[in-house]
Amino acid sequence: MSYNVKMKKQRALVLQGGVALGAYEAGAYKAFYKRLFKPGERLFDVIAGTSIGAINAAIIVSYVMQNRTWEGSADRLEEFWHYISQSTPANAKLLTTWWDETARRYYAVKDFFISGVDRVFSFPSIEYDFRFFDNLPIYQGLPNTSNNIWFHYNNNPLRESLGYVGHDGKKRFTKFPIATSYEGKDNQFIEPRLLTVCVDVQLGSTVTFDSYEYVGNECKICALEGNPPDRKDSEDLIKHLSEFHTDLQPSSVTSKRKDQGVPLRWSVYGDDKKKIVLYYNGGLELKHVMASGSFPVYFNYEDIQGRKYWDGGILSNTPLRELIHYHRDYWHKQKNMDVPDLDVFIVNIWPSQIDLIPYDHDRVKSRKNDLTFKDKTDYDQKVAAIVTDLIDLYKKTRDFAGNYIDSNKQVAFKADLDNYLSSINSKSKKRSSGSRDFKDLIDGRFSIEKLITVERKDDKHTISSKWADFTSDTIDCLIKDGESDATRVLDMERV
Repeated sequence: MSYNVKMKKQRALVLQGGVALGAYEAGAYKAFYKRLFKPGERLFDVIAGTSIGAINAAIIVSYVMQNRTWEGSADRLEEFWHYISQSTPANAKLLTTWWDETARRYYAVKDFFISGVDRVFSFPSIEYDFRFFDNLPIYQGLPNTSNNIWFHYNNNPLRESLGYVGHDGKKRFTKFPIATSYEGKDNQFIEPRLLTVCVDVQLGSTVTFDSYEYVGNECKICALEGNPPDRKDSEDLIKHLSEFHTDLQPSSVTSKRKDQGVPLRWSVYGDDKKKIVLYYNGGLELKHVMASGSFPVYFNYEDIQGRKYWDGGILSNTPLRELIHYHRDYWHKQKNMDVPDLDVFIVNIWPSQIDLIPYDHDRVKSRKNDLTFKDKTDYDQKVAAIVTDLIDLYKKTRDFAGNYIDSNKQVAFKADLDNYLSSINSKSKKRSSGSRDFKDLIDGRFSIEKLITVERKDDKHTISSKWADFTSDTIDCLIKDGESDATRVLDMERV
């Protein structure tokens, strides 16, 4: 089996967060697989996910890494959703006999909130918070004075489901750590890249975990301080980190990193006043995926190296921005190569638009949730297209000028232009710290040649807690709708 490692364009998949609604993504992925996959070729080069999107992405990438093929990955993802779903509780079934499908969903979720979902989350622990003493009888029954009671759920069942071992003794859904690289272990198989997004609770910033090893030479910690050192070879970077930044890494990591054979994987974020460095050299662990799905306030924070993380959907439920940034960083800054253009496929599970204005309480809550977690990347998409156009305009204008300048002055013209591009006069700032030079605005840019979005629509039976409906009837419906909608979109786009 042979793979072309010098691709001009790559394909990326972006998966939203939305708990049980993630079953829709399994259906959409099934349609992508049927239409796009060709034996012996890659299906997606990068999969970026938030919350349940990160879990779906981890299942796909883990399967591909274990089997060294994409064949069967759609079946495995669908199998996961059938595994964690469960039958409709008896009381919800009873109500459905004299009501409708809406009642089945509504009361099934109510039952789940009381008793839990066997393979997803536990029944709740009840914590009475006496900070403001608003549990006093005087407040009972008054408007907006409900008791300050915290219903806390445990997501250990989901952790166990992800590591469920089948009859063949193999990890059925995920095998951690997930460690990948573009070249792959045999320099033939292009390993998919996994990006998961969560939120640092204290800093209030998104954090991205990357399954690809860091192949650059620049110290990202020093760059965060606005004073990046000259690029060195990778061994000098390892030595530099071990000598100058031991205060930002656990001693166990420091000792392991002295071994030059250990690949470097890390997330560096914050600013020059507060720098956070997380090392996961062996690859992404279960905690890096679960951090993306630690939905507040129902679940505890995910603790990673002493820091607390929450669901990435709070700040970036459609991680297109993270995909663009990490894609450019890897090819332009780390490998010092032209950045491949992208075809991007986005699966949205929160509808952007609805047909009718809601007026009853439950539908109003449902619409609020839609707007809170819907795709907000329209502006990012427009900016990416505008930047590409401006870069093309600059290059054309530069070429035109060169053609009309006397040959004796062309050398001086190019030198002056290069000097100007290297000057730090731009008003924009780097993501880390410090000002950009104009060359930063031009180099490493790429085009999103196709951006195809598949978006779920609510039906007439939707409820506000649709995200917690793990009944097999609803899961089956979501998978079927995802496949149908994705197939229709691919037909329209002629993909």
